[in-house]
Amino acid sequence: MTSFRARSSAAACALAVIGTTFVAVTPAAAAQTPSPTTSATPSTPATTAVDAPDQQDVFRNVAGEFRLRGLAPGAEKVVAQHDGVDIAEAQTLFARKAYTVVVPLSAAGSTIELIAVAADGSRSAATQVALPETTVDPSLTKPEIEKVWSFPNGRQRITPAAQVDANTVWLLDGDRVIEAHRQGVAFPFFEAPADIADKPLDLVQFGPDGRISERTPVPRPIQVDGLGETNVYTPGTKDFAGTAESGATIIATDQDGDELFREQATTARNGIGSWRGTADLTAKDGYEVTFTQTTTDGRTSTMENIAFTVAEDDATVITIDKVERLASGTFIIDGHANGARVVRAVTASGETTGGHAAVRPDGKYSLFVDSRLTGERITLTAFADEKPVATTPYQLKGSSVDPSYERPTVSEIGENILFVTVAGTIAPGSFVIAYDGFARIGRSDQAGADGKYSLTVDRKYLGKTIDLVGTRPGYGDSHSLRMAVDLVPGEVPSTPAAPSDPVAPAAEPLTYADDGDYLVVGSVEDGARVRAFIGDEPVEHADAAGGRFAVKIPAKQSGATVRIVAVGANDAESAPITVHLTAPEHDPSIGMPDVETIYVHPDGAQSLYGRLGVGVDAVLWAFDGDEVVASSPVLNNRFALDLPKALKDRELTVKVFQFGKLSEAFPLPRTLEVDGVGESNTYTPGSKAFTGSAEAGATITATDQNGTTLFETTVGATKRA
Repeated sequence: MTSFRARSSAAACALAVIGTTFVAVTPAAAAQTPSPTTSATPSTPATTAVDAPDQQDVFRNVAGEFRLRGLAPGAEKVVAQHDGVDIAEAQTLFARKAYTVVVPLSAAGSTIELIAVAADGSRSAATQVALPETTVDPSLTKPEIEKVWSFPNGRQRITPAAQVDANTVWLLDGDRVIEAHRQGVAFPFFEAPADIADKPLDLVQFGPDGRISERTPVPRPIQVDGLGETNVYTPGTKDFAGTAESGATIIATDQDGDELFREQATTARNGIGSWRGTADLTAKDGYEVTFTQTTTDGRTSTMENIAFTVAEDDATVITIDKVERLASGTFIIDGHANGARVVRAVTASGETTGGHAAVRPDGKYSLFVDSRLTGERITLTAFADEKPVATTPYQLKGSSVDPSYERPTVSEIGENILFVTVAGTIAPGSFVIAYDGFARIGRSDQAGADGKYSLTVDRKYLGKTIDLVGTRPGYGDSHSLRMAVDLVPGEVPSTPAAPSDPVAPAAEPLTYADDGDYLVVGSVEDGARVRAFIGDEPVEHADAAGGRFAVKIPAKQSGATVRIVAVGANDAESAPITVHLTAPEHDPSIGMPDVETIYVHPDGAQSLYGRLGVGVDAVLWAFDGDEVVASSPVLNNRFALDLPKALKDRELTVKVFQFGKLSEAFPLPRTLEVDGVGESNTYTPGSKAFTGSAEAGATITATDQNGTTLFETTVGATKRA
């Protein structure tokens, strides 16, 4: 990497490295400007142990929230109140007790109060702050939508066209900001999650002075009933049905662009209409069907390249025999897939959900599924010779820790000759569950209107520490955070006889997580835990439940040997097993990535966008030497990989990881850097010099917003790597 120097006389300009990067430089005001309409007036002081906060300025962040900054000497924190209700708070920092309170957008146009809180809980008098309104300005250009993708699970991806008269675009659900992106650096897409698929969404532009444009409505999602990652058909007529925006036209086309059917969605007051269509799927070599929606006012969205394959009578059958859940939330799915080589779990949008599971010689597999897919419907897909040969759907039970849910309180602990009784309160209608480590050891009846509960556990837990969590009907396995309780109502009886030492665990062949880390999985004695060590150092991510275990080891430990032991109820360890961590093999037959665009951010971070022609179940890994430093799943043969600024001076490569093997390395160009460039930049009209660094020998071209070349220069010979 070396430097370049150039001069331009343009009034506004943008810099680019040909074919790789783009950085915007515009004569704009600061990205966050104190609002000129904001006032801060201390109210009449009260006699308290702490003074009212000194409120100094107000900024708007990209999501429109208000950032109130100031000093609060003697305070531990500062709270913001609206109509007497706390709506935000922030701890004071440093010796001068500086604070920054972030107040939600919903408070725009109102007067709030800032109150300092001392360490003893005493509160100061209030400092009143009038927040400006967020006003609609028709002169601001409405955002244009470049493309909208609908996914089978209801998720949508919205790509707006780049615009220049505001620095931020919001995705709104009513008046709630779902996502916000600043323009002028890299302008990514918006993701609308499936749980708001029934909500009308809009895009607006947001200016730094608090104005917003009029709304641009996002088309309602296209939904096609019964779709999975893989879909089968019997040659002949096939019926389709689904939903779309009220009154929209739905056109289905095959991979050659030939129209299969054209139907119109019904009209409905809630904005979502239903449709039905029939297609002649007569070919036996499969179809890739694209569904396109055109609304009554001309907006469009697509659900692209949904694969359909002919059903075969002798196809491999995949079964699910047992589903367990670890304390970390990870699912373990055990089953059979005779005739297959690997099994993957895939979401309705085509995303893989963790490392693949090899099918053992006896036809059995054990698959670990990421806890983030809790509550979603997945499709288990069996592969033979890297082609899908069987699928079966499965609904993952809703199950996770919800920090917002109320934890139980304990008011009384009693005992008798058989049990220990725990009583207290919880949210009315809830249940309380007792755990010893990962094992569930007790459960209360449903709490009544008074919130009181009582549960019993075996007397052998007397004198031990157990955990209590709260849950509610219809809440799956989801529960509150754990609360530790010491079962000590009186004298602790003698310790029961220690159980025998556990049996050593049994590991399956080494596999890899999608982020490049090693994954060791296998079976363990029911009720036992596992510990893992490299040398004498413990491995952080080791988990077990229901007779299964998983150990996740960072990729940088390649070449090391991990030692795994089972741990019994008396904390005794089994004989160890050892697993040697070997790096994935390289396979030249795996296609290399096609990196189409590399966006360089002013701070040196990079975003890579491109495609892969490798089919399903691939992940893109970025390497710094032999270390995986970033990863991106491949969705519909597309990838988006973000590289942090800390890597800007490193010599990076990317490789494709598929079915446990790696492609050859694709080297990335060295990072383009332009000295002194930030997200907002100013200039004095006239000649302006630019300097920076890039890959040795690269051509640097600077263009303005009209595409006019401002200068072109070549990077000189390198003096350092």
